[in-house]
Amino acid sequence: MTKLLFQIVLVTGSVLLIGWTPNSYVLAQSRAPQVLEAIPAVYPLIALAAKASGRVVVEVQINSKGLVKEVRTVEGTGVLSAAAEQSARRWVFSATDSKETRIVKLIYDFRIIPYDTPPIELLSVFRPPLAVEIRGKPPELVQTPNVDPGPSKSKKANTKPKQR
Repeated sequence: MTKLLFQIVLVTGSVLLIGWTPNSYVLAQSRAPQVLEAIPAVYPLIALAAKASGRVVVEVQINSKGLVKEVRTVEGTGVLSAAAEQSARRWVFSATDSKETRIVKLIYDFRIIPYDTPPIELLSVFRPPLAVEIRGKPPELVQTPNVDPGPSKSKKANTKPKQR
């Protein structure tokens, strides 16, 4: 059984009800900004190499034109939050007649997937209204012996000086 917690947030003079389950946030308001363009985060290579995964929640402030004005991580840390913030700055939302700032939370789930997963499964998955799952495979490490090849045995080219 999943508990549903509620938080009431005042946004642009109206009440925004956000329900939270362990897997996603749910917006329960018809005036919530509509996503027009959502850009997935890029899984940082350093995080893939370290096999770092997790959830990052980013709070964004949206201006009246629907552009992201300010970004702040409210959950998650490290290199994953930096990637999520960089992505969140590029999202575009519906415009409004009101000059007041709207606030929404975007959810980024960074997930490591097994090496044998087909490439098509590496694509990001958008979960409306405001969540995206970013998938990545850690790089395969190939161990090779460190062997010194020794001095080169190449033949020297003819180095006779040219006569004038």
